[in-house]
This record gives sequence, C-alpha cells and structure tokens, in this order.
Amino acid sequence: MGVRIKKTAIVFICFTLVLHGGPLGASPFTNRQPGPAKANVQGIRDVAMVAAGTMRGQLVNRNGDPLAQTVIGLIDNAGKITTSRTDSEGWFQASVARGGVYQLVANDSVTIIRAWQPGTAPPGAAQSALVVSDETVVRGLGPFGKMLFHPWLIAGMAFAGIVVPLALDDGGASL
Repeated sequence: MGVRIKKTAIVFICFTLVLHGGPLGASPFTNRQPGPAKANVQGIRDVAMVAAGTMRGQLVNRNGDPLAQTVIGLIDNAGKITTSRTDSEGWFQASVARGGVYQLVANDSVTIIRAWQPGTAPPGAAQSALVVSDETVVRGLGPFGKMLFHPWLIAGMAFAGIVVPLALDDGGASL
C-alpha cells in the first residue's frame, strides 16, 4: 500500500509541475484567461466599394458615438494588412486590392467584410461598413465557469481520480 501512495504522489507532483509550468516551461493552462473573449467578432457584412479599390466605413461605439482618430486594419485572405485612421466623425477610407473577404479590425472588434466592386454588389449590400466597437461578448460560462479553469481545481480532480481508486483497492484480494 505504501508503494502505491508514493507512486501516486510522484504522479501528482509531475502533473502539478507540468500544469504550473515548472521545469518543463510555461503550461498552456496557466496562461489561459477564462471569461469573455478579448475580441468581439461580428458577423459577415456585404459592403459595396465606393470606387475600384476603395472601401469606406464608420467606426462607432455601442452608443453610436463616432470613434475619432482610431486606427483600423483590413486583413485579406493572404494576410496582407492595410491600415487607415478614422476622421473626427469616425469615418475611414481604406484602399484594398480587389473585392473579396476581409477582416476589419478596430480596437476590440473584428468584423468580416465581403467587399464588392462597384456595380457587382448584391441588393442588400451596404454602401459603407458600419463597425461597432467595444460591444460586450458574453460566453455561457455562468457564475462558476471561471472556477473550472483554475489550475488547483484541475490538479485536485486529477489527484482525486488517482488516489481514490488506489485507496479503495484491496490489494488484489478476491472474495
């Protein structure tokens, strides 16, 4: 019985070192920040370009107030980044190579834009991209959701999963 407890203790210590990034380096569990995501990913929006290679839009906060002098970035499928800055009314104009799908990144928001060349946009396409920044994203973690990611709780459950069966084991005796 004593040997099993020693083995269990060794396994627990190894697991704890890995979990907390001991000698093996940083663990992905310890760097995880539970809770709402940092970026607010909004849905896909169809936007008609105002001229060949030019997209226009406005950046506002959740109250509808324009966000002036804010840098926005457009990322195409190849990963090329185009930046622009909003004016005093939150409007921006960005040069893009062609129509296609772009990620529009501003502050904490990511909006997927499907840009259409002039005259090719579907009837429901907007004439400019409206990007709402700093909307709150709520994940379904509930009040106890953050506790589930606590490293000591994970280590305790793993330890209990190992120790309890070993403690209940009668050493291989049969009835």
